[in-house]
Amino acid sequence: MSTTTSVQSGFETRKRCCVFMTSSGCAIHDIPTHPAAIAPSKRLCTEASTNALIYEWTLDGVDPEHPLFGTPYFGQVVRRGFTHEEMFEVRKQEHVSDARRDPKETGLHWAIRVFGVNSFTVRIVETTRLPRVQAMEWANEREAALIDENGGVMRDCEPRKPIRQTFNLTSGGQGDPHKNWEGVQATSRKKLMRVWPKFKAYYEEHKNLRVPLSHPELGSIVRHIRLRHDFLAHEDFKKWLDERNFVYDAYRDHLEKDVWPKFEAYYQEHTHLRVPLRYPELGMIVKSIRSQNSFLQYDDFKKWLNERNFVYDARRAHLEEDVWPKFKAYYEEHKHLRVPRSYPKLGKLVNRIRSSKDFLQYDDFRSWLWDHGFKMHARDAVKNAAKWAEVNGTLHTCE
Repeated sequence: MSTTTSVQSGFETRKRCCVFMTSSGCAIHDIPTHPAAIAPSKRLCTEASTNALIYEWTLDGVDPEHPLFGTPYFGQVVRRGFTHEEMFEVRKQEHVSDARRDPKETGLHWAIRVFGVNSFTVRIVETTRLPRVQAMEWANEREAALIDENGGVMRDCEPRKPIRQTFNLTSGGQGDPHKNWEGVQATSRKKLMRVWPKFKAYYEEHKNLRVPLSHPELGSIVRHIRLRHDFLAHEDFKKWLDERNFVYDAYRDHLEKDVWPKFEAYYQEHTHLRVPLRYPELGMIVKSIRSQNSFLQYDDFKKWLNERNFVYDARRAHLEEDVWPKFKAYYEEHKHLRVPRSYPKLGKLVNRIRSSKDFLQYDDFRSWLWDHGFKMHARDAVKNAAKWAEVNGTLHTCE
């Protein structure tokens, strides 16, 4: 796999204490059965499959005669719970923030400061998916090999002529993966010993784990569990969460707590789901469902909507809720559809139907207009017949 991306903001890489370290700590495995026990467990971690990749920065947006033109930088990412593309994007953003916070006098940070971010092209070089330690070993080996193949570490910021070197400041790799992993386990366990008691206290008080994201202590932890799978490789902690019905899908949680109840309340009151888009709160949700398919990945919710004849087509909904009722009301009052162009609101709709064929893709509405004598041309019978023939013969209907 090879993906090339032009980067729009600056960055350089710092070596972390481990390849799994995030801004809020290490996402790792295994916790003790009893949270009060602080001592690290000696048992080995579960060898879960882990994504790994090697990426490259290349200085190719400068004058080709510059001695550093084409100089590369190689890095690695090994993380669980992310796709390769997500890992790649996250790492680039980490480079951005690191370069601004910790500029160096040589290497990639130096090059970013001197040449600018847009002078680089960043791409994924290689990817794999292996058990965690094997993935770390693979990443160390490939990173070191590519740095060596491309001239080794940076030796000169201002060479008089091109030389084979990289912007890397070390020869690559992050040490023995097994030893790194042991350190990660110990660090994570200490962090988890502070987290688990807070979850227990919350559960004791509320009898559930539906923790609001605004909760001062647990909100951010819940978010990280859902988005980054923090701590979920620890089987005993995950089992504890499962037994208490922890919701791992934040979107589903939002649906169940907030969205679905609003729909149920509306249906109970109105006996239909023709929700006006201006309806408080629910109107925006309806718009999002129609335009972005929000929440429709959940089969039970979609089935519930279908059973109550929810209209997914926003234009059809506009026709049924706004346009067609105006025409029906006019016909009931006047017994014809010769609507003056100046008639409030409806006059403009008539003009759009005639000029742009608005809403005529719907068979039932088109047939209703025909049956009630609607004129596609107001004054010329021949042109009216021709326009109706064109509409009936060429439109692709929606029903």
